[in-house]
Amino acid sequence: MSVWYKPSETEVKTVLQHSKDIYIKVELLNRDLTLQDTLEGNMINDSFTIDSESKQRRTYSCDMYVSDATFLVGEDKKIWIDKYIRVYYGIKNSRIRDVVWWVIGTFTYLNANYKYSGTDNTLSLSCADMMANFDGTKNGQITVTRDTDFATIETYNATTGYKFLIPAGTPIKQAVISLLTNAKITEYQIEDYPEGRDVIPYDLEYTNSLTYNDVWNDICELYPGWEYYFDEMGKFIWRRIPTGGSGADNERIMMTNELIDKLYVDESVSDNFTGIYNVTEVWGKTLDLDAQGDRYASSSSYNASNNTYTVTIDLIPKHLDGKYDKIEYFFDNLDKIAVNISAKNVADKPKLVIKGNVKGENNQTVATTTLPSMDMINDDGSYVKANTFLKGNISNSIYVFTYRQNYGTQLQNVLYLNGQTQCFGRYEETSEDCPFSTTRLGYQIVNRKNYEKLWSDDLCWNQAEYDTYQTTQMQETVELTTVIIPWIDVSQKVSYIMQQAEDREARLASGTDIPEYIIKSISWSSFDGTMRIVMYRFRPSLEFVKYNNK
Repeated sequence: MSVWYKPSETEVKTVLQHSKDIYIKVELLNRDLTLQDTLEGNMINDSFTIDSESKQRRTYSCDMYVSDATFLVGEDKKIWIDKYIRVYYGIKNSRIRDVVWWVIGTFTYLNANYKYSGTDNTLSLSCADMMANFDGTKNGQITVTRDTDFATIETYNATTGYKFLIPAGTPIKQAVISLLTNAKITEYQIEDYPEGRDVIPYDLEYTNSLTYNDVWNDICELYPGWEYYFDEMGKFIWRRIPTGGSGADNERIMMTNELIDKLYVDESVSDNFTGIYNVTEVWGKTLDLDAQGDRYASSSSYNASNNTYTVTIDLIPKHLDGKYDKIEYFFDNLDKIAVNISAKNVADKPKLVIKGNVKGENNQTVATTTLPSMDMINDDGSYVKANTFLKGNISNSIYVFTYRQNYGTQLQNVLYLNGQTQCFGRYEETSEDCPFSTTRLGYQIVNRKNYEKLWSDDLCWNQAEYDTYQTTQMQETVELTTVIIPWIDVSQKVSYIMQQAEDREARLASGTDIPEYIIKSISWSSFDGTMRIVMYRFRPSLEFVKYNNK
């Protein structure tokens, strides 16, 4: 279901019935997800899970009675490698005297085991969502030829071997849609990235066999806080990870404590003290310079009165239609410039001026010029703050910038601050609201991680922030057993007061200060009639929630 799905009054009343007639319907689909047949009345048992932390978000397994030969495995049968099933869970509504259906997933077969004896005639199926077709589980190898119309993504199969390239500067949305088109995925929903973070920042190049999921994952990890998956209808979703924070949609409570109390069976609290880290250090990309376009200034001067650094480098024209006084005449978008910083910047909004000899053929000097000053900006488009640059020895005073002709619609010809030659970010959770923070515990538990795709200090810091959120706040979980609530999904927000809370009655009476949770995983068997919900405590004051809802 959609994160913001709201059930109808009929759906709620149907689930609240004390006596229930349960139905399972399975639709048989072809490769285009077109309905071919409907299977009803053959199910013996089943098991269903949704996990927000898995790329294969939905899984399903079942045992069904084989009533005729079409249920056997074969090219002309209902069970085959290129067929899919869409599973529905139904409850008969006693008032309207009809079955209310909820789709719980669209699946591809992984395993099929047939057992026949004098007393048994059973087919056991193990299924996963559509991601299994693109992550190497069943399929997913990228195959593109030279003459394929594939936007900005190219492959080469020559004597040099296999090559796959997504060029720097490609809009992320365009790259993802190009991949989906090549994979013949027609149903998708791609959320727009914020301005400035909406392009591939450097070439993504591959020289070996890879799957679509490999490339999707690399693109997704360029910026923290994003996810992709296939939903219950088999639609591909690419979006910012919901955090339950500010904003009209995020603030919605999908299931209230009042409803949960009516469906509640039992609860337990999970206190797993392994895997908890209140400090995360993230090491990102090593910022190597490309001899073809990137430049290095081994020295610089700083004028504190106008907050400007000046460097002198040889300027090699890249375009024949420019002027010597234009930055874009010498630099392409996303070229890098490394500078040995000579002093701290004493104020916000420092600038850089490049002077140099213009080089012609045979490396002769044809002119000298001073280019217009360029503002230095952070990853979010804000200007660099005072005292950002630290003067040290030559190895730790080198800062790397990426030239951006446009950063969103407001900024032109700016220098994006990547950081020093090794991108790095460190985040410490200090919030009083987080039970595992260094403030609450009084000591640090440090986790060090490598993210080779992150290309700036800011992005490393954002990733460290998210990873710390995962290993602190998301570890404070409650496990509920309830009657099956077929419309709920992971990443939805619910309100719930634990049954064992000492002040439960007082909170219920006042209707205030009711804790909120985010659903992490769900599992159930249709024939048991109950579901297991794992959820973690939502606190809006934590930095990741605030950051990811800007």
